[in-house]
Amino acid sequence: MIILGSKSPRRFELLSDYFDDIKVIAPEIDEQNHLNLAPEEYVKWLSRKKAEAVIEVLDTKERESLIVAADTIVVYEHSILEKPRSCEENLEFLIRLNGKKHSVYTAFTLCYQGEFITELCSSEVEFWECNFNALKQYTDSGIGLDKAGGYGIQGSGKFLVKGIVGDFYSIMGFPISRFIHLLGEKNWHISGYKY
Repeated sequence: MIILGSKSPRRFELLSDYFDDIKVIAPEIDEQNHLNLAPEEYVKWLSRKKAEAVIEVLDTKERESLIVAADTIVVYEHSILEKPRSCEENLEFLIRLNGKKHSVYTAFTLCYQGEFITELCSSEVEFWECNFNALKQYTDSGIGLDKAGGYGIQGSGKFLVKGIVGDFYSIMGFPISRFIHLLGEKNWHISGYKY
């Protein structure tokens, strides 16, 4: 069984392609960068904190499962763009990113049989130059409010994206192919694995 420390439907969807038995526990942690870490370190730190928060609420039997936690951030000109707090802030984010390149960092932390592993996946995304009305229509829909940077590369947000360098699924929220290969490298046999 996998215990997913995330309420992201995208992470659940990616993992459910490979695993039948997934339990979701959304960790309650402060996601502010109080430590003023560099973005790459911050997102790794946050994924680890999420995994630790999940472990704290598990019973002894559940702690034998593979715990998976992740976080994704968008970085533009050294500023972290987390999930927007309003449609107005979402529009501000997309105006800043419009016609430009930005970085997307996704870190994931695994804990299995007492071993912790944290990895970082970085990608670059370039946006088309979009007109204001298209950006406003997207942000007014509220679709981007639960996504780092205020957009999703999948779904209706794909019109924003001119090109990527890196891992599409990491930009979506979880580098599923790296995760599957890592399980093989570690020779971890997780119950419920479909292949």
